[in-house]
Amino acid sequence: MNFENLDSLYRSSPGAYKQLLEFMYQEFEKAQSKITSSIEKGDSTAFSHLKHKIFSTLNTLEYVELMDALTQVTSFYEGDKSVSAKELTFRVSDLFQHLFHRLDDKIAELDELKVM
Repeated sequence: MNFENLDSLYRSSPGAYKQLLEFMYQEFEKAQSKITSSIEKGDSTAFSHLKHKIFSTLNTLEYVELMDALTQVTSFYEGDKSVSAKELTFRVSDLFQHLFHRLDDKIAELDELKVM
């Protein structure tokens, strides 16, 4: 995962960049909770809505692993039972945690540079 696609925003407005990262963190926290809940409940409608909502942001961050995991969840709902709901929930949660750590690291870097 990288953040190079956001370099121009950082150069033009470091404060806006930091706010964007913080906003993304909050939105991804909400999404993780809702997605794992939808997997556990077998609610494909809620999952589909959330997937479309966050895919463009994940694409911007080039976080392919999480995008692949969410695609695997779609396959699960379409009948592919090669992975259990429990395994999918764990994988998605783990990848979201990785995303949170990356966002935390980026926000901490900006804090060290005193970006408000």
